[in-house]
Amino acid sequence: MDLVTRRVDPRICPQFGGTPSDSIRNKHYEIEIQWHESPVIRSRVLRVPAGGNFNFVPKEEIVPLLPELIDNLYEFYKKENVIEDIEVVEGHYRDGMLAADMLCSKIEQETGRRPIMLVTSHSLEHKKYERNLPIVRTFVMKIRI
Repeated sequence: MDLVTRRVDPRICPQFGGTPSDSIRNKHYEIEIQWHESPVIRSRVLRVPAGGNFNFVPKEEIVPLLPELIDNLYEFYKKENVIEDIEVVEGHYRDGMLAADMLCSKIEQETGRRPIMLVTSHSLEHKKYERNLPIVRTFVMKIRI
């Protein structure tokens, strides 16, 4: 499973993760991958560049960057040759929902098959919090391949 978010410079916003680098402003504009493994699942966080830089963008300003983010993510999946294998795309919050719809539409245009799209809201996150499950507080899409 992939968890997708926009790539930011962790020196500016360390709470969003990423790999600190002295030369991040000059680092190539590519997707950063961070693997997570547990006895139950192997997953990765994909930090996708969008907006021409790695500066933090508030959620109220992220929507105009979503087409570029989805184009970059789609090209990444194409290079991995997994477009046909994407079964479910989950969008969390409004921006994640829009991004999930954009990705599902691109996949449908190329393959003729639209992945299942799920949407989760703030209320679900609140329930997770109440049950002490991990919470992700950034723009998020989860993709099951």
